[in-house]
Amino acid sequence: LRGFETVDQYPIRSPLAVADFLAPIVAGRGFTEIGTRNGDIMGCLSHFARRVTAIELDVTYCKKLRARGFSVICRAVESVTPAELAAAEGDVYFWWPMWAPRQNEAWLRQMISAHRENRRVAAVYIAHDVHWKPDMLTLHRLTRHYHATNVTKLFFDEGDVSGYGRPGQWGVFHMARFELGPHVPLPPWEGSNAVPERWREGKPAEAEWLPGFCDQG
Repeated sequence: LRGFETVDQYPIRSPLAVADFLAPIVAGRGFTEIGTRNGDIMGCLSHFARRVTAIELDVTYCKKLRARGFSVICRAVESVTPAELAAAEGDVYFWWPMWAPRQNEAWLRQMISAHRENRRVAAVYIAHDVHWKPDMLTLHRLTRHYHATNVTKLFFDEGDVSGYGRPGQWGVFHMARFELGPHVPLPPWEGSNAVPERWREGKPAEAEWLPGFCDQG
């Protein structure tokens, strides 16, 4: 793509194979990425999607994303309302979370609940890195309990892996796809009880700081 350059490297961000996979899916549609850092994946997909939106917690990244011309909701996703999601016109969502056991199910429930309320049909793609154990611990349970329509394996060879305990630059991302819309049921909560009750109910709320986030001060 003319003019496209990356800022981050895998595993700081998702491998670019994710953008290759999503490009035909988002073509002519609205794309929303939750947690995009400097926006490499969005930067690629903006050449195909009708509209791209980032939901990003870090204010520094928000400024950079806006400078690149992207629409940004600069808050934790847990505080984003169904009306704001509807206004963003996201037809396809994607995330690869910081801590899958705590975030994947809570975020998925929030998206299901929001799209039941705003009556918009969409799809969610959640990435699971085969070399990151916390990701894989949630994959089987989420796909079964929330009725994933499919799981696609993306093979890649990319990035600076020093210090991340991986066997090399190669890896596999499992992209689990889930439907959203007024017809999609919200199953009972099945994850960790350490997650706040309001997240289990699929409701937006003021976000709490999670382990690994930057200093609050």
